[in-house]
Amino acid sequence: MKKLFLASTVLAATTGLAAADVTLSGDARMGLTKAATANSDAQFSSRARVTFTASGETDSGLSFGASFRADNAATRLVPDGSDAGDAPDVAGGANSGAAGSVFIEGAFGKLSMGDVDSAAEAAVGQVAAISFAGLGDTNEINYIGAGASDGDPVVLYTYSVDAFKVFLSANDSSAAATQSFGIGASYSIDSYGISLGYEDGGADTKTYIGLTGTFGPVSAKLVAADQSSTDAAREGREYALSLTYAADMIAVTGFYNVDDRPAVALKKYGVGASYDLGGGAKLVAGIAGDSAAGNDTAYDLGLTFSF
Repeated sequence: MKKLFLASTVLAATTGLAAADVTLSGDARMGLTKAATANSDAQFSSRARVTFTASGETDSGLSFGASFRADNAATRLVPDGSDAGDAPDVAGGANSGAAGSVFIEGAFGKLSMGDVDSAAEAAVGQVAAISFAGLGDTNEINYIGAGASDGDPVVLYTYSVDAFKVFLSANDSSAAATQSFGIGASYSIDSYGISLGYEDGGADTKTYIGLTGTFGPVSAKLVAADQSSTDAAREGREYALSLTYAADMIAVTGFYNVDDRPAVALKKYGVGASYDLGGGAKLVAGIAGDSAAGNDTAYDLGLTFSF
């Protein structure tokens, strides 16, 4: 038994010298949420998640790595990419590219694959929002190739030269309706940035522009998109704007989001605040509304933790 223990210890020690680094991190939350659904009540909300991150380097200097959450190891969300009530999760997860991501990086750039953003979203992104549980992510505009779970894995290529970045992406969907290709670029100087994106999803194409700026304690971001489609109801523009004030341990954000496509025709807005308690803990609250008939105001309040 002693020999077996010693051999196991030596093997573990020597293997560790050549192995890639693997780290654990996590996040958790606990609080109250109230959905926008009319006449709904506030509910308790809590969760805890662990993320595995692995990294290494080849003898020639290429960096490689992977990351996935424990809850995404073998399953993924329902095909529309949401956690839709009682609808069951489906097989996939990190072992088939529907969740988690893998990359290799060198002088040629960075090649990522899995549940990653499209080129346009990687370049332009979303405006800011603060809330405890997301409040339906009403600050976000829609991307054609945003890595929805029925289109993963996505491949994303990134090349950077100082403050200039170029992005290319494609997904692996076998269905023409969810196939997409994208390109994006971003440039930042001092406290300002501009980004552009374009996506082709077959029936729909979309162009994006993003502008960012920081003015003392205030950060602003504007995102605009213009979609063309074979379906007139999906044609139109989207605009989103956020302003964030951050000082010491307090941050306050407000956003406004307009989608004028006939199939959606919706205005969304919200405000949120957070107070940093230190050590990875924050007190977070948010409130959001939209112009949909019959909807209530949504709100949440709680504590978030990062480990």
